[in-house]
Formats: sequence, structure tokens, C-alpha cells
Amino acid sequence: MKSFNALTAVEQFSNYLREEIIRGSLTGAMPGVGKLAEMCGVSQKTVIGAVRQLEHDGLLESQGPGRRSQILLQENQIFATLRIQIFLYHKDDLKTDYMMDLLRSLQQADYSVKLAKKTLCELEMDPKRVARFVKMNDTDAWIVQAGSREVLEWFSSQALPAFALFGRRREISMPSCGPNKIPAQHAAIQRLIELGHRKIVCLARKERREPHPGLVEQAFLDQLKNSGIKIGTYNLPQWENNIEDFHHCIETLFKYTPPTALIVHTSNLFVAAQLHLARLGILAPEQISLICTDFEPIFDWCQPAVTHIRWRHNKMIDRIVQWAKNVSLGKDDYRKTFFKTEFVEGGSIGPVPRGR
Repeated sequence: MKSFNALTAVEQFSNYLREEIIRGSLTGAMPGVGKLAEMCGVSQKTVIGAVRQLEHDGLLESQGPGRRSQILLQENQIFATLRIQIFLYHKDDLKTDYMMDLLRSLQQADYSVKLAKKTLCELEMDPKRVARFVKMNDTDAWIVQAGSREVLEWFSSQALPAFALFGRRREISMPSCGPNKIPAQHAAIQRLIELGHRKIVCLARKERREPHPGLVEQAFLDQLKNSGIKIGTYNLPQWENNIEDFHHCIETLFKYTPPTALIVHTSNLFVAAQLHLARLGILAPEQISLICTDFEPIFDWCQPAVTHIRWRHNKMIDRIVQWAKNVSLGKDDYRKTFFKTEFVEGGSIGPVPRGR
């Protein structure tokens, strides 16, 4: 048997035993309760609970009190490795720490993992183009990063297993995970209001705004409105998902009614916005307050430190690996998981500049 780090949860230990059965490491009759407990470093109570779970799932057959359960899978039965493709939002997302960790974790779990040859941006987030691309690829399951509502709706309507990583997942009936940014965003906006800001703008990608604002973006608008700030397209401006239009949007914002605070989705957009403003002579926090709704380790090295929303990606990776295990075992898994976030105040925000 492969090495095992002692776990206490019955569900986690039963999943471990499932893997060993599928690998062929366990055949015939299950080892006795005492022996399994000693081998794996868990309590006998945990072993008993896990065995009962596997009996319920049909992988084991009880032989009666005091007798070892029988494994129902045959020794010579061959199990195909689950083939997973990851649909990246943009090719640059491969460079992120969490994506590299996800690929490594899935491979270590013995799944066949590869990146789709096209990204959602290259397919222009078009459901019809995505559908054609998916049907041309022979794979067992998909992980879709930052999908639009329409793209995720298409995946949810298919029999092919798919998992939504980020994106408009809250509104779609499919397994998913990602950070719950609303509480941390609320704290960030409240801090800006305390500092006197009224001209607050959020730069969010097109799929986060259309066909209507996502829950996070709507929560942003609602909080401004509830604070007595008149809201409109100024606060959540329209721009196409390309470099030229992003920078044109910034130019327009600061040409007519310059915001005093800018909230930017994703770290790459934040850096692009920060450099653009610097070229215009607009620096944080002297002339503008800047907040990023994501986190990059480099933020801690910046002077002033970047104000941002932080969340840990290790639990996200564990959740996706668990989903892949359930798919490989033929188990239904439609659970949505939201991870806690925190508002981290750095030096990139400050009081509203005089005269603004």
C-alpha cells in the first residue's frame, strides 16, 4: 500500500481505502479492523466507519459480525485513469502559483491532466465555439476557469462532468469552488468610505458585468447605494476584454470625472492599471487609492504595500482533487464551495486628496 498520512475523518479515510481498492493494492478480503488501524495510524472507530461507508457504496460486502468484509472488485479488473482537461481563462493564468499547484496535485493523484489547446479568451467566451471545441476533444472531465454565465450554463447542461473554478459559478447548477469575496469587499469599501471616498470605480471583466452584474459586482453597487452614493455605469464601466480597450477605459475615467478610488479585479489588471496611472503622474495613495480583489505574493514586497483581498488556494486545490476522485469513482458531486477571504489594508489607499 502507498504511504498514508493519518487522518481522523471517516469520509477521508474511506476515500483513501477506495483509492487503494481501485489501484489494486487491496484485493480479496479487507484486512481486519485492528490491522488497518495499526497500518494507517487511525483509530479503530474510524476504520469501522470507513468500512461501513464502503459497504454502503457497494465496494465491500459484509460477511457478518466478526468477519472481514469482501472486496467486490476483481483483482484483474482494469481501471482507466481519469482524463481531465483544464480550460484556462487566459494563457497567462498558467503562470499563477495556484494553477501550477493544481496541475501538480492532480498528477500526483494519478490523473491524466492537460491544458486545453485553446483558452476561453481565445474562443471569445462564445458558448457555441466552446461547445465545438469540447466535442472535438476526447476527455473524461473538464475544469473551467473563470467561465462566463453562458459558458458555465452550457457545461452544466452536458452529461460530461465539469467543475467551475471561479467565474459566474454562483448562479449555475454545477460543482464549483472559489473565494467568497463579498464580506472582504464590503470591508474594503467601508474603509474607503471612512476615508472620505465617494467616487469609487470597480474595473471588472466583461463576463463579470454581463448579461447583468455578478453577485460580487452587484454587492459593490448596492453598498455604494446604501451609503448614499449615486450609482451608474461610471462605477462599473464597460470595456471589452482586450488590452487596448482596458487602457482606453482608464484614460476616459480620468479625463472627465477622475475617481478617487479604484478597485481592480485580478492582479494582472491591477498592475496594468497601476503602471498606466503612474505614466499619467497619478500615484497611490497620494492622488488615488488602489485596491486589488486578488492577491499576489509580490504585493507584500511593494512600497507602499498593495491593499488587497487575500485568500488561501490550498483548500481550493483539495476541493478540486476531491471532486476528481468522486468523478473517477462514479459518485455524484455537485457541491459548491466558497472559501473565506480577508481584507488586507496596505499603503495603497488613503484619504481623498484635497480638492477632490
